[in-house]
Amino acid sequence: MDELTQRLIVHYKPLILCFLLLTFLADLAMGIFLYRWKKTDFAPFREFLPIPFSWLELVAVCLFLLSGILLGVAAGLSIFSIILIVLLVRFHGYSLSDFLGISQFNPWEIAILSFWICLSAYLPLQMIAGLSENIGKALHLPVPRQPAVDLFLHASKPSEIAVLLALILVAAPIGEELLFRGFLYQFFRSRLTKRSAIVLSGLIFALLHIHWITFLPLFIFGMILAAVYEFSGCLILSMAIHFWFNGFTACLLLLAKFG
Repeated sequence: MDELTQRLIVHYKPLILCFLLLTFLADLAMGIFLYRWKKTDFAPFREFLPIPFSWLELVAVCLFLLSGILLGVAAGLSIFSIILIVLLVRFHGYSLSDFLGISQFNPWEIAILSFWICLSAYLPLQMIAGLSENIGKALHLPVPRQPAVDLFLHASKPSEIAVLLALILVAAPIGEELLFRGFLYQFFRSRLTKRSAIVLSGLIFALLHIHWITFLPLFIFGMILAAVYEFSGCLILSMAIHFWFNGFTACLLLLAKFG
């Protein structure tokens, strides 16, 4: 990503400075919020709707993921994850609106909260990824781009770019949040402590992306998403944060590709 970063800095320096300023303000506001939350022992809005997913269902989902990875259809996993988790939720007799926590926030609150949380986390996570890449280069390790990023940069037809954007901005946030937070986090949360469930779901989220350079930032990002789900009871909110995260990356890639 070094050449992409340099290209962005050269051509879009004012835009990057504005982004840095917004990130600083978002992080400052987040720090104040977390400090006041800790001091006042603020209670969560509502815990998520617990669904008693079984070990058999976990095995079925794991086999599904493994088969998708082995067959090289990772791009379609998000779409199939949506179908699979929705069917499991309905099988247990729960409504999708309760499962997603739609009633917890109105659309404007979700848009603002998700943008704020993502903006606070995005740049620090990218800095960690950059540090991992530099360490890898110093140790003479291979530092490949993420497959999705490489695929996007090599796409030339507008139709290919449109399909990739749909997968990145819609299918991935919905499918991955249903799978990792809506299913796996729920499964771990019913059997482990809250902290252990957050860590374990984040670890699996990072591992299944199969990219060592971004492992640590994705691990932290996965824990953030699980914590948001835990303390808001709103899976839609974690989907929206995931959307903004992928959206920031997509915008940077578009600027680097066509700028």
